[in-house]
Amino acid sequence: MHAHVHDHEVITEHLFEHIFSHTFADTWSLVPFLFIVFVLLEYMEHSMSGKSLELIRKAGGKGPLLGGLLGALPQCGFSVMATNLFAGKVISIGTIVAVYLSTSDEMLAVMLGSNVETTRIIKIIAIKVAIAVAAGFGVELVHRMRIKIQQLCNAHSHPEHSHSHGEHHHHHHNLEGEHHHGEHHEHHEYISDFCIEEDCHGCEHSPVKAAFVHTVKIYLVIFVVTFLLNLVIDLAGVEIIEEVVSKAGVWAPVVSCVVGMIPNCASSVAITQLYLSGVISFGTAMAGLLAGSGIAWIVLFRVNPHSRQNFKIMGIVFFVGTVSGIILNALGVVI
Repeated sequence: MHAHVHDHEVITEHLFEHIFSHTFADTWSLVPFLFIVFVLLEYMEHSMSGKSLELIRKAGGKGPLLGGLLGALPQCGFSVMATNLFAGKVISIGTIVAVYLSTSDEMLAVMLGSNVETTRIIKIIAIKVAIAVAAGFGVELVHRMRIKIQQLCNAHSHPEHSHSHGEHHHHHHNLEGEHHHGEHHEHHEYISDFCIEEDCHGCEHSPVKAAFVHTVKIYLVIFVVTFLLNLVIDLAGVEIIEEVVSKAGVWAPVVSCVVGMIPNCASSVAITQLYLSGVISFGTAMAGLLAGSGIAWIVLFRVNPHSRQNFKIMGIVFFVGTVSGIILNALGVVI
């Protein structure tokens, strides 16, 4: 009996050693690629963030279009800065929805580090941006219609006060806009400190150090996800994964979307890795990646006091991500 238990322990230890070495062999070659990619992305983010913010601030009615395009910039830095602008009433709800949907957090870095074909990456980002822009304009249209209907209802209910109420509302809106705009720099400093605290102390002035920290964090997530996949495959066979995914059916994009909304870079890394490994479909992966805005969700609740509005934005992003994933799966889109 004792010998049997000992043999079982030896087999288990040998299995874990085998899976560990196999996982390391599968993933270690990603490290130099990830580091180079992150160095380039950090320099891009440092040099372009100010210009991007200025563009979106002056976008006006084209907000969702620019939000969708600029949100596609790698990592979640732009979505965090755009959240600051939304809290300060500088950009609209349609624009921030477009930014959140087009943000892919670490997807691009993982794909570049995994040597995914450039044309394939461009197609994925293009679909993501197209969905984000369409949803942003849709939200903007519905929001403006609601405001107009509310104004008409108010005018009909109190015709004698409609003119003065309109002037008062306009004056109040301007004052509110000026108040929040005046606080913009305070919010920006707060978010800057928050990002440094969440990511890496002392990295704000050193893109190379930031890239190194990022590389270590992302590699660890990739390693853990790959290790667990290899463990399941070795113990139960690849068929069990295919069976679980197939049984999820229409619910697979829903689960992916829930995972994507976790405010951590690990979610986008895991979804991208599962997609590249062929475990989940393109539609299922897209659902989670559309919802993945990194730590922007945490920042939104910290800087915007209107919790109901925050939950509404989350609901819109979740709905668009899930429906898009289901439609892409139904159409059999493969990229």
